[in-house]
Amino acid sequence: MTEKVYAPAGYVGLPITNTFSIPLGTIVGQYRMRVIGSYTSTSPGPCSVSNGEAEDYTINIIAPATCLSPIGIDTVNVTLTSLALDWTELNAATS
Repeated sequence: MTEKVYAPAGYVGLPITNTFSIPLGTIVGQYRMRVIGSYTSTSPGPCSVSNGEAEDYTINIIAPATCLSPIGIDTVNVTLTSLALDWTELNAATS
């Protein structure tokens, strides 16, 4: 994976949040991600932070599900003797 840097234009209150996407084709496995917060406007190096902190995380990349559970399940056309089910499928379900 490549490095992604988040740098706000100025002071940001807590909590600080950001998102990132896992590139398509990333091999299944565990990856290390280092998050560095710096109190200065200079970008810290990956191994030294004098005005902030660094935290390491492990990201576990797993194979995507082939058949996801449906969402928005609802009953429609309800009568005394029958009903129909309606839902939104996720992924490429065929039935």
